[in-house]
Amino acid sequence: MLNDPQTILAYIDPGSGGLLLQFLIAAAIGVCIAFRQGLRAIALVTGLNAIASENHQAA
Repeated sequence: MLNDPQTILAYIDPGSGGLLLQFLIAAAIGVCIAFRQGLRAIALVTGLNAIASENHQAA
């Protein structure tokens, strides 16, 4: 069984799985925050201050 090249044994213990899940959630939140900040910077540069000021007041 272990010598068979078609057999793949994979196991993720709960600690590693929890760490992986935490990393994925933090990465998703980080991408959302970076995207929002980027949109705010673009709005300020292009003169769309209504959008930028509205987002700034909401934050």
